[in-house]
Amino acid sequence: MTHLAETPTTTLFIGAPTRLGHAVNAFVRKYATSLGQGGVTAFPNKIVTHALRAAIGDAPEPDELQNLIAAAAEKRLFLSALFAMGRPGTAVRDDELFPEAERMLSEISAVLDGQIARVVVAIEPLHHLLLSVEREQVYSRSRGVRWDVLYEVSWAELLDVVETCFTEAEIAVLTPYSIDTGPTPVLHYLFGNKGFELASHEAGSAFFDAAKDVPSCLQIREQTGLDKVACDLLLQRFREDVDAISKRSRLRVF
Repeated sequence: MTHLAETPTTTLFIGAPTRLGHAVNAFVRKYATSLGQGGVTAFPNKIVTHALRAAIGDAPEPDELQNLIAAAAEKRLFLSALFAMGRPGTAVRDDELFPEAERMLSEISAVLDGQIARVVVAIEPLHHLLLSVEREQVYSRSRGVRWDVLYEVSWAELLDVVETCFTEAEIAVLTPYSIDTGPTPVLHYLFGNKGFELASHEAGSAFFDAAKDVPSCLQIREQTGLDKVACDLLLQRFREDVDAISKRSRLRVF
């Protein structure tokens, strides 16, 4: 691949805390120095979340967030906010996915005021998401998890919220299928030429392994009570969701 000169751009990763989402944040946390040497200023979830909370609180103090943006200067900037759509414990509530997302993303987009060129969202089948978030808060229920309730939950509806809140930004959607051919396409898109370079080294292998580490049917059954038939139906539902999302003109689905 020919590497071209890159135009500085600001990317906001808003989660969700899926397997791939956690892998993206871990990549930023571990390889921030290498990314910086390649022209990408990247901040992990802990730093970005602290700045965002200060900026959108009852007494907003946006200076910390603006300092992160200013730190990039003429470089690409990547902000990893793994929980921007809500706390892990509220990921799935009854038949709603991230019920805090609309309020939180509206406040975030208002304070960033057009400074974000790209918004990246990670999604995965809901029975996988349950094991990606804080499980004791999400599904420690005496009756277990009802698959029919999960079946009604839609990532497409959540992306309606993202599109509404970030009207000017390019929106990219990462799915478990995004890395079917390896880590390179995703890392190149997220981090430019430096991401492309790191993808072929240990960093890329570690990212790929973490992103592909999906729970087994046995793990899902033990933790949620969902059997294989329910999991198959939820996987089918997810594929239908991805297909619907792929047809939207504003969304770039990997």
